[in-house]
Amino acid sequence: RQTSAGIPDISISGVTVRHGRCSSAGSVANPNGARCNTGGAGLLHSVDDLGAVTISDSTFTTNWNIGTNAGTGQFFLNGAGIFVGRGDTVLTGVSFTNNENGATGSDHGGDGGAMLFGFGSTTNINTVVLNNCTVTGNIARKIGSDTLGGLGGGFNGAYDDTDINGGTFSNNSADLDGGGIYNLTNTDIFN
Repeated sequence: RQTSAGIPDISISGVTVRHGRCSSAGSVANPNGARCNTGGAGLLHSVDDLGAVTISDSTFTTNWNIGTNAGTGQFFLNGAGIFVGRGDTVLTGVSFTNNENGATGSDHGGDGGAMLFGFGSTTNINTVVLNNCTVTGNIARKIGSDTLGGLGGGFNGAYDDTDINGGTFSNNSADLDGGGIYNLTNTDIFN
């Protein structure tokens, strides 16, 4: 988990991240009572604009964000597989399967079932590149009367220029928009 400004770039290769659990209130998912504030059950990299994320030949599977209120006032979690708050990102040959926001036990949902890239702005746009990635069976739920959540089952990008080069998006779902891909800015998709 990286959350402070100035933390160095991150590079990951040949790793499987499985069964990560992130709960906004602490629970069975986090028996020690630790509480997630943002999401990223598999990987959270939320740093300044200088941080870069490079991941290759890796798998993120069955990671769950469990959004609960439980009196904490914090309930909305994003990016169950990975959450990159700021920074340019390149993913090559990465597989995302069965990651879920609003997993069993949730009172609230979230965005970006497999991955979420965000916290940029219209004046500070990050670059996200996906090369030959497989994104299958991921879910972004909107639960109950939530005003947030349910966007981008496979991919959610906010204020990012996105290039998707090859790969497969299949059987992803979102309760509101973008079952496969939800992006607010430029998206180029190449086969």
